[in-house]
Amino acid sequence: MQRARKQLEGAPNKEVEFRPPSEKQVVNNQVSVLSSTKRAKQVLRSYQSPKAADCLDSTFSGGTASQAPGVDVAVEVSAAPLDSGDDAVAYDVIVTVTKGSAKQQIFTTVSLVRVGRAVAAFGLGDESGTVPADVASGLIELVTQRLQESL
Repeated sequence: MQRARKQLEGAPNKEVEFRPPSEKQVVNNQVSVLSSTKRAKQVLRSYQSPKAADCLDSTFSGGTASQAPGVDVAVEVSAAPLDSGDDAVAYDVIVTVTKGSAKQQIFTTVSLVRVGRAVAAFGLGDESGTVPADVASGLIELVTQRLQESL
């Protein structure tokens, strides 16, 4: 999955992050256009691999621990349903950070949608629970529709 992530970052891409000022939600979207449909399929297959959940666990554990030294970090990763574009994959991730008696949870959904040779990656996070389904699906469908129209 690391190689797939590097391919997405190395391909021509555009990344946008949305954070409403009054809310604790974060929505990140990156669209990468790869050199071929075959390469885009390979990238998505990496994220669909049984090892992908372990890789996400390591990524979130390590990233959280490096940003907040001295805390205990527990990560739960589970497959989430997503039917969009030509192919798609999604994971719900719950990061629990504990220091002493203080505990905080961060909820994130990581989704990838392939349309032809383009891969749209989404990170939808919220400190109070998962991002509402209508917000997440609406954003994913809007980006997917625009990709389908442009490719």
